[in-house]
Amino acid sequence: MKAKNIIFVFAIMFLTATSGYAQFFIEGSVSVDFSKRNAEWETGNSLDNLLNFSLSPKAGYKLNDKWAIGAGVSYSRLTAESSYSAEIVSETLEQILKFSVFGRYQLLRMGKWAVLAECSLDAGGGRLELKRQSVTIGTMSKTAFGVNVLPLITYDLTDKFSLVAGCNFMKAGFTSETNKTVSLHEPEIDVINAEQKDTTNRFYFGAGSTVFNSLSNISIGFIYNF
Repeated sequence: MKAKNIIFVFAIMFLTATSGYAQFFIEGSVSVDFSKRNAEWETGNSLDNLLNFSLSPKAGYKLNDKWAIGAGVSYSRLTAESSYSAEIVSETLEQILKFSVFGRYQLLRMGKWAVLAECSLDAGGGRLELKRQSVTIGTMSKTAFGVNVLPLITYDLTDKFSLVAGCNFMKAGFTSETNKTVSLHEPEIDVINAEQKDTTNRFYFGAGSTVFNSLSNISIGFIYNF
């Protein structure tokens, strides 16, 4: 049997097996974290502002009542600013973009509640910029890829809408992250246009601070089934 015929036969078998249940769904989460710290000194006041925003849409396809596959994209932006006596001393801007494909398996169903296991392949990167008194003193570019396993808990609000919680404190996987740091101008430590590149390979269990591992112990989002 020719290769094209074999592929065609398997495609027909796949469509036949999933046609009775196949269902598209979209999923997403948005998070915003803002903090402000004010300290009073005899010589003046210091103020630290931190704003962290992330958006993570996904789209998927339920093969049957147990299995689902899909893909997603995630964007995060972090800005931090420190000032002293109303004068900006330092600024930090970090932006990260991630792409992923995933597979899910439903481990347990109890009424409207369900427990799922998700395995994802992730790739992406970002850039961090440091400023001191409005002058860029350094940049860092990040690239990374990884494999992650994450338990999920869902609750069906209606036949169409569900809430989903990612248990990041139980997340496990492997990431390989490469950072390239460029120090543009730091005369006080005699560093001008210095470059450094390092790669970190990491196996982990639980929340961490890599490109692909959320700092939040639990992430909340929604699922809409078509």
